[in-house]
Amino acid sequence: MKKWNNRRPQRPKQKVWPKDGARQVTVRYDDFDTAMKIWKKKVKKSGILIDLKKNEFFESRNEKRRKMKLKAIRRVEKKRLKELELEERMKFRYR
Repeated sequence: MKKWNNRRPQRPKQKVWPKDGARQVTVRYDDFDTAMKIWKKKVKKSGILIDLKKNEFFESRNEKRRKMKLKAIRRVEKKRLKELELEERMKFRYR
């Protein structure tokens, strides 16, 4: 007597790759370019290069404070200009 197989055919299982850490990437199927792209994204997301550039030279507390203050001034100025621009648009809209 013949047995009927009612199950649909299964797909071949995909290869399981181990999870990579923050600083390493496995090259799959000899595709180095894709692996390099993935590695660059990981490095950028982790902020390793930013820390390296920031700590390349010694920066005194006073220099750090000065930089932070200048950043704050620029941020406030940018926000003020944006609000002025918005007010100008609103004036023309409700004339």
